[in-house]
Amino acid sequence: MEETKKYAPTDTTKLLDKFNKILYVFGFRGFWMGDVKLPKTVMKIIDILYPVLIITQGTFGTLQLGAYFTQKHLNSVQKIDALVMGFGQPMMLLYCLNCRYYKKACREVFYHLFVVLKTVYNDKETEENMVKRLKLYFGAYLIFSLLVVLLYGSYASVETVRKGATFVTVVTAWPDVTDTSKLASYARVGIFMYWSVYSFTTSVVIIIVLIIFLGLTYQYINLQRYFENLNSIFENDRLSHEEMEKNFEKALQNGIKAHSETLWCVKQCRMICSAINAGVILLTTGTLVILMPAILGSKDDLLEAMMYLMVSNIVLMIMAFFMCNAGDTTVEAQKLPNAIYSCGWYNCYGKRSARIRSLVVVAMIQAQEPVVFTGFGVIELSYENFVTIIKSAYSLISVFH
Repeated sequence: MEETKKYAPTDTTKLLDKFNKILYVFGFRGFWMGDVKLPKTVMKIIDILYPVLIITQGTFGTLQLGAYFTQKHLNSVQKIDALVMGFGQPMMLLYCLNCRYYKKACREVFYHLFVVLKTVYNDKETEENMVKRLKLYFGAYLIFSLLVVLLYGSYASVETVRKGATFVTVVTAWPDVTDTSKLASYARVGIFMYWSVYSFTTSVVIIIVLIIFLGLTYQYINLQRYFENLNSIFENDRLSHEEMEKNFEKALQNGIKAHSETLWCVKQCRMICSAINAGVILLTTGTLVILMPAILGSKDDLLEAMMYLMVSNIVLMIMAFFMCNAGDTTVEAQKLPNAIYSCGWYNCYGKRSARIRSLVVVAMIQAQEPVVFTGFGVIELSYENFVTIIKSAYSLISVFH
């Protein structure tokens, strides 16, 4: 059991406490400093089943990859599904392993972003905006994920009724798609039910990375508000100017320290997400290249077209979660030097003036270092590259289709 820490509750920590329950249920334990607020009996059952969950995840991923070698009677739709799911979901499993490997780093980043740095300064409006955005993303991702599962199940059911085909939702190494035995039929239903849970389990890593990127973005907004509000120190008529300068210097030092801790979080985030960023770019681009011709070829089957469109939408959503939110962090970090310059240093003309100006210069130099996240070390995660990748995938299909 991971050590928990006490902290003052905020809107963000309350949301993370709720999310911590989901993490624990799906096998991501110890990513948050707070207690897991679940009944002890439920936690004991989850602890017992945890090794089973890990083993079955690996087994299921292997079964999906094995379909390439064992399934010889796939129709066109099943071949596309085997490519998309058989390649994509085992890769998602690797993302999960990556996050579990860096669990302590994730835990520390969460704690510093949402607890330690918020003790220095926490702008209420900024926090409310972040919580709203997190809830919106959680909700949208959950709805789209559910729709994908439902559409796959519906399509397989319709094909079973309409053409007398076997109930195949996810192509695995066993059973064979042409096997009509009772054992194979029961196995397919069980595979569909397990796949529904498996999809949400592997998707948790997307939410973990999303929380980190959003936390960094709003931490930079928070720092901007902090430095901009330092001017108000000189509006206190009850203090002498020397006392105001003393308070300003101390507050400036606290802000610089908070920025240094934020840069540490950025460094940790790069370490945690470097492989995931590259994998997401590769996975989403490859999936789009596979799905675009499939969508064009399914114009006579509405349910099939809807299924592919929904999968394409969730792929684009995952890419946007990474590239656009990482790009937001870069944009907000670029605004910090101006906020530091506007902190009110020009109000200091006493004996501390030279020291304060030196601190401001050092802080601005530090803030001017670009905060950029990349995939493969060269592809910057940003809005522009998000659009570029989509255009490239479409252009590639246009050439060969």
